[in-house]
Amino acid sequence: MRDQPHSKSVNEELPKQHAHAEHSHDGHSHDHGHSGIVPLESLITSSTKQRKTLDIENLRQKLAEGRGPAFWRTLDEAAESEELKEIVEQEFPGLSGQIPQGVNRRNLLKVMAASLAMAGAAACVKQPKELIVPYVRQPENVIPGLALFYATAISVGGYARGLLVESHLNRPTKVEGNPDHPASLGSTGIFEQASLLNLYDPDRSESVMRQGRISTWSDFTGTFSTEAQSLGSRKGEGLAVLSGASSSPTLISQMKALGAQWPTAKWYVHEACVNPAIASAAKKIAGTNALITYDFSQADVIVSLDSDFLTEGPAALPYSRQFSARKSLEADRPPSRTYAIEPSPTCTGSLADHHFPMESGKIPQIAYQLAKACGVNAPAVSGDAPAWVNAIADDLKKAG
Repeated sequence: MRDQPHSKSVNEELPKQHAHAEHSHDGHSHDHGHSGIVPLESLITSSTKQRKTLDIENLRQKLAEGRGPAFWRTLDEAAESEELKEIVEQEFPGLSGQIPQGVNRRNLLKVMAASLAMAGAAACVKQPKELIVPYVRQPENVIPGLALFYATAISVGGYARGLLVESHLNRPTKVEGNPDHPASLGSTGIFEQASLLNLYDPDRSESVMRQGRISTWSDFTGTFSTEAQSLGSRKGEGLAVLSGASSSPTLISQMKALGAQWPTAKWYVHEACVNPAIASAAKKIAGTNALITYDFSQADVIVSLDSDFLTEGPAALPYSRQFSARKSLEADRPPSRTYAIEPSPTCTGSLADHHFPMESGKIPQIAYQLAKACGVNAPAVSGDAPAWVNAIADDLKKAG
């Protein structure tokens, strides 16, 4: 509640608070609340023992004499009664019966001044001396104050995305998409922008680690050389290599050479941001490892079944450009219509023309029903299809 001095709301609100507790003829109050954990407000407004009746007139006078707005949850808190202090002390030991009050202007200025003083003291730490030595031989194309740009690529989900990296004195400072690369077309996403932060991550390992302890490359090569002799006799049995998904020809050729030398060695590939079901379906369709790509610039009707194709996948950036081009008012063709059927909100669903929330386990059934409605020979499923499935199927048929 909020009180303004001499306001009508104070006189109207005070008598209503007595309804929180009923008093019997013997002077004891009876609580009609629910069993279980009782809120602090209930403890404050209804006492299990005899309680003194609040002096409403004195409370009105106290509130009227106050300066500025006053805030409270119960009349006991506004009157600062002794019973309330006892309850607060029981609920929150250590407060000594003090009712928490708001921060006044003076205390706030004290805290702000102390914070500024501490910040200034921390900024005035004397840095250690460093020796600055000029170049004996100036590197080619390195001019202080002028940036250099390098064409490179980053692997996202095992596929490369072309980048242009701005560098100052051999330190990368900005990442942009390479307009000549088909997987980026001059754009970047969250993974590309975050890749720059990995270069300056203070928690990244700065040395070789073995069993949680700092080691060296020489120790690694020595230990591995000894182990390699034993692996050679076993033809690599017991050796496992874990890596992320990669389409690098160099890495693939190295792993093939390792497999030829040690045929019983295992190579495990795991990528947290890649759905293995998509790769499995593409392999069944193509008969080999493949990536299915789409051309959304030619699509009049798009149906997304739990697929955030504008954010996830190696072709998310080209898809975003094609999708937005068909939604532009300057497009020479009518805008495409998008239907999103998904269990949780995604970027693709937020941009869809029609959004249908659906449990993840029911989406395969919807896919079969939609395929059957479009005339595809799909397995029969139990249950009736929602009405909007036929509407989507009719729209797909009209689009050809």
